[in-house]
Amino acid sequence: MSDATQKPVRVLLIEDDAQQMELIQQILSEIRNPRYEMRTASSLKEGREKLLWEGADVVLLDLTLPDSKGLDSFTSLAAEAPDLPVVILTGLNDEAIGLEAVKKGAQEYLVKGEVDVRTLSHFLRYAIERKRVEIELRKSEERFQIASRATNDAIWDWNLATNEVWWSDNARTLFKLPADQIGSDLAWWSERIHPEDKARFMSSVNAVIHSGWQFWSGEYRFRRGDGTHISILDRGYVVQDREGTPIRMIGAMMDLSDRKRAEQTLRDYTVLLANALEGISSLDTEGRYYEVNRAYAGMLGYTREEMVGMDWKMTVHPDDRGRMEEAQRRMQEEGKAEIDARGVRKDGSIMHGHLMLIKGLDSEKNFPGYYQFLKDVSERKRMEEG
Repeated sequence: MSDATQKPVRVLLIEDDAQQMELIQQILSEIRNPRYEMRTASSLKEGREKLLWEGADVVLLDLTLPDSKGLDSFTSLAAEAPDLPVVILTGLNDEAIGLEAVKKGAQEYLVKGEVDVRTLSHFLRYAIERKRVEIELRKSEERFQIASRATNDAIWDWNLATNEVWWSDNARTLFKLPADQIGSDLAWWSERIHPEDKARFMSSVNAVIHSGWQFWSGEYRFRRGDGTHISILDRGYVVQDREGTPIRMIGAMMDLSDRKRAEQTLRDYTVLLANALEGISSLDTEGRYYEVNRAYAGMLGYTREEMVGMDWKMTVHPDDRGRMEEAQRRMQEEGKAEIDARGVRKDGSIMHGHLMLIKGLDSEKNFPGYYQFLKDVSERKRMEEG
C-alpha cells in the first residue's frame, strides 16, 4: 500500500504552548511512513471534547495545563478513555514522575527538547501497538476468568521455569480449602496426590513436556481439605515459546467422583439384575432383546448371550403374538401392561408365562424401548387344566 493511500494516524496534542505545538507539528509533518494527522487542544477540557467528537489514535499530553497540573492530567484523561494510548510529553525531566506515570498506565514519558523525527515516530507507533496488545491481553484474561467461573472445573496455570501454580477460584470448592490454604507451587500439588498415583502422574506429565507434545490428560486421586480423596480427570496444554521450549502448562481438573459412584452403582445394579430370580429383560424400539438376565433366559432354555439381539416373536407362541402386540400398544399409551402368554423355548417346547411390560423413558421423555418381567406360571396352568 502506498503512503498516499495509507490511513493517517490521528494524533491529539494537548498542549498550551503555541511554540511547542508548532514544533511537534513540524516534526510529524516530516514523517512519511506512517503519515500523521495532528489536532491540538490547549486545555484538558478542550482535549476531552475533541476526543469525544473527533476521536484519536494516540494522545500527546503535557502535564502543565491551564486547568490541570501534574499526573492528575493523565489520570483524569485515562479514566475517561482507558483504551486510548497516551504518551506524556512534558518539560518536567523527573524520573520519579516518569516511573509513576508508566505505572499508572501511560505508554511513554518523553521530555521536551529530547525528541526528534525518528524518536517521536518510534514512540508513537510503539505506544499504539503496546496499548493494542494490552487491550487484547485484558480481553483474553476477562474471557479466561468468565470461562473459569462458568465451569465447575478447577483451572490451573503452571509456570514450568519457577514451578509456581495459579489456581482459579473454583479450586476452593473442589479442594474444600480456603484460598489461603491452597498452595502456589508444584510441590503442594504433588504432595496431595494419592501416593499410589503420584509416580504415574509425574512421569506422564514429564513425558509430554519433554517430548515436544502439547496435550496431556490423566486420572488420579487428589486429597481434599477434609482428608478424603476424590477421583480427578486432569487435562493440560503445554505452551511453548517461539523456539519450541515449554514455558507453561495450562489445564483443568474435573471431579469424577459422582461419575465413578454412578458407574459402580450401575455395575452393582447390573450384577443384581443378572442374578435376580425373576426374569427381567429390556427390548429396543424394534422389539429386539437388548439385555436379559439369567432367570429370563433360563425360563426359555437359552443363554443370555444367545438372546441378545433376538426378536421377541421368536420366543412367543404364534397364536399369542397378536395379543402381545396389543399389550405393547397399551403399554405405550398407559406406561404399563400385563398379559399371560405362551413362550416358545429353544427346544420348541411351550412354557406358560405371566408378563409385565413397562415403558422406558430416556432423559428427553422419548420412548427408547421397554422392560419385561417374566414369571413361569406353567405349574399353575397345569393345575388349573387338571
